[in-house]
Amino acid sequence: MSAFKKIVRLVLAGAFMTAGTWPVQAKAFVYCSEASPEGFDPAACTSSTTFDASAHNIYNQLVRFAPGTTDLVPDLAKSWDISDDGKVIIFHLRRGVNFHITDYFTPTRDLNADDVVFSLTRQTDENSPYYNYAGAYA
Repeated sequence: MSAFKKIVRLVLAGAFMTAGTWPVQAKAFVYCSEASPEGFDPAACTSSTTFDASAHNIYNQLVRFAPGTTDLVPDLAKSWDISDDGKVIIFHLRRGVNFHITDYFTPTRDLNADDVVFSLTRQTDENSPYYNYAGAYA
């Protein structure tokens, strides 16, 4: 038997022997981060740690970057049209997108355009009651 095969067998044997000792936690979400996030609302926090911990793992965006590129790909928007002058973008939303259920919120409907307008308005309209809920937007 080659030395390589012996090493592979030892590694596999060690993995099988310790596999039974790992604790099993059903329905557990584990996220490893370089630091503690400030919170899980990317609109209220500006650190990259918080953004990395929440924006990509908990929330969807209208569009996102294809991994490793700067190419935009659909996320909540299944497609979009841009006017010739570049001033108007019409997003066509995916159907059947559900909100998270929490102890204090049970959704009664799927995502729609009103939700997108709310999200954008709270960030851009200083008269929105949610504009300064966590301080000024960066």
